[in-house]
Amino acid sequence: MNLPRSEHPSSFWKWMWLSAVLHNAVGALGLGLFQEVVFGHFDSPAPGVFYDVWIGFVAVFAIAYALVYRDPLGTRYLVVLGIMAKLASALPQLVYLLLDPSGLPPIFWIPIVTDTTYSLLFFVFLRRLD
Repeated sequence: MNLPRSEHPSSFWKWMWLSAVLHNAVGALGLGLFQEVVFGHFDSPAPGVFYDVWIGFVAVFAIAYALVYRDPLGTRYLVVLGIMAKLASALPQLVYLLLDPSGLPPIFWIPIVTDTTYSLLFFVFLRRLD
């Protein structure tokens, strides 16, 4: 069923976008506070810089998802960008985990599962807008 432009998304979609905001906000905060726990055993080409940039991107997408939450019908391109961001996060981590299961700590299953799930939900939401 297509969603007419004038019709507001159901409460499910509003809650889904709010959960995406919270997921990224909590993720950025958690990664920032517990950087050593999550990333401590990895070598970094420039100590901390790579991880800080990644954490920044997670926070920026929390803001993008908040914009979609506020205006779900007028932010189509942010939804497309969100799909790409979630896949860009989940897929490389999944590949690394499959190629070398001992190379990533188990905590990386969290973004693999959640980002894949959100990318699928974002895609379904986008299709309903058409």
